[in-house]
Amino acid sequence: MRRSLISIGFAAVAALVVSSAAVAADMPSKSYAPYYSSAPAYSWTGMYAGLNVGYCWGGKFLDQTTYPGGMTDNSLSGKSGGLFGGQVGYNWHFAPSWVAGLEFNFDYANLKGSYTDTWCTPATCGGIAGWNTTDVKLSWLGLANARLGYLLTDRILIGVDGGFAFGRLKGTFNQYCTPGCSTFTQETTQGAVGWDAGAFAEWAFADHWTTKLDYKYVDLTSQTQVSSSPGWTQTNKLGYHTNLMRFSVNYKF
Repeated sequence: MRRSLISIGFAAVAALVVSSAAVAADMPSKSYAPYYSSAPAYSWTGMYAGLNVGYCWGGKFLDQTTYPGGMTDNSLSGKSGGLFGGQVGYNWHFAPSWVAGLEFNFDYANLKGSYTDTWCTPATCGGIAGWNTTDVKLSWLGLANARLGYLLTDRILIGVDGGFAFGRLKGTFNQYCTPGCSTFTQETTQGAVGWDAGAFAEWAFADHWTTKLDYKYVDLTSQTQVSSSPGWTQTNKLGYHTNLMRFSVNYKF
């Protein structure tokens, strides 16, 4: 009797399991949409530093010289040439499509211009001929710029920049005259200040790396400096303006 009751209980449980499985099979199954985690948009905010190489063309060196009896205001054609250096800056991604920032550059250069002018002829100076040769060189260039950019995509930035420019100009002034008058050579190194303005395009090709191509127009002017020798005094004011194209690679911290 007891064995029969146990058998009946097992048979009831088995029937219940089979019935539940059949009902579950007949019920419609729920479908779930796949979940994808979207990557956050790239942020330009942060400090960066990097290296650059550039090329200057169409440059002019300026030499304004005042001496006893006259003044010259010469434009010296500058040779095209390269420069290289580094930069450090900070970007602020203040709106979904806008980035502002500050950038400081320092580049080594070796750009020169030359000029020869005649300040006295035998016909006008009682048989004396006199002439000057002027060589002006830009040895380094620094820029302190503000910039504003618009994002074409989250990783491509275009914009404008500009600000304060400074550099060092070295002038070599040679004066010759003949016959029977003094000649001298005078070298002067002058700090020059001015401004620059331009445009840029920058690409964040990796999370911590960007590359940039930028154009700038640079204009520098030095302070007036006095040069003298026995029986002669002159003042010189140097300047330089040029077109500049640079390629930069930056690491974003």
